[in-house]
Amino acid sequence: MIKADTLTPLQRLSWARRTIDLGFLISAQAVLRGADFSQLQGDAAVEAGYTKARVALANPQRAEADAHAKAVLDMLAVDHLRRQEALLMCWQMADEPTRKQWLKASEKAWLAHSDTAALAYGDLLAAAGQREQALKVWQAAPPNKLIEERVLDLLDVLHDDTALLSYLAVRLQQQPERADLASRYACTLLPLGRIEAGERALEAMVVKQDTAQAMSTRLQTARWLRTRHLFGAAAQVLESALKADPQRWDVRKELAEIYGSRS
Repeated sequence: MIKADTLTPLQRLSWARRTIDLGFLISAQAVLRGADFSQLQGDAAVEAGYTKARVALANPQRAEADAHAKAVLDMLAVDHLRRQEALLMCWQMADEPTRKQWLKASEKAWLAHSDTAALAYGDLLAAAGQREQALKVWQAAPPNKLIEERVLDLLDVLHDDTALLSYLAVRLQQQPERADLASRYACTLLPLGRIEAGERALEAMVVKQDTAQAMSTRLQTARWLRTRHLFGAAAQVLESALKADPQRWDVRKELAEIYGSRS
């Protein structure tokens, strides 16, 4: 049995995460008891707050969990990768009057036409389950990379392929040099059975690239499709890659893996 007082703060956090994932709630609470996390900074401090909130909520100590979650949220800028996670945790623990007040204050900031407020208000609406309204807020704001990522992620979650294609087409008109958008556009078309349109979109992108870049783009597209279990569309992209360079045995290997898994 490991004694908690022999562990460093980071080791305590690691053990607490493991024990709570295994369902040992009392052990998770015990390993954190008496620990001093005040010297932790950056991602380590954020992780400490999350872990303490999870352990408190599981035991259950709702008020303490809420305090830890709010402390984490206060640490994070609106563009931090884990802010949505903290926001959702706080939302789930808030009572109805607090939620209404929170939404009202966030809407007021958004109406002041702040781009940062638009991102934050949309995040709050999404946490509240008002996803369509969140999309309207984000799409009404001046486009930037963060808002674009929010819109694309939410449309993906909603499986709204028509809206996703429309949004990508608009963004590509605004920034035709964006290979990542063109790839996403093609990857959305292909699994919908719009093969010719998807291949045209992909070819329109790779024709602007040198041979090595074009091959890399095709392989990245095919691998992205494979991660979504869209093996037929991935195979078609790999076939195009092999046609462009018949000597690529790595492409043949990936094709064989797909055909082998489907036989």
